[in-house]
Amino acid sequence: MNPPTNPFLADINGYFKEGGAWEKNNGKQQTKLFAHYFDQTITFTDQKFTLLDVGCALGQAAAFFSRRYPNATVSATDISDVAISRAKN
Repeated sequence: MNPPTNPFLADINGYFKEGGAWEKNNGKQQTKLFAHYFDQTITFTDQKFTLLDVGCALGQAAAFFSRRYPNATVSATDISDVAISRAKN
């Protein structure tokens, strides 16, 4: 038996599908701009730290921070299974 479908999650998964509203609304570019702004605004005194990206969407910010801070532990999560799946690819 399948669990009941949550309409909100169905909508959020559709939002992140390939060619969906996330891409149509320039979500990737917005995330990249936010990551760069965050990086310029926040000072990490130690290169070894943990960062959690909650609501990571397709993972652009997490990927940016992983490259920018190779000694950091970067984790990411989102409520959309589609976003997480696409972020892993």
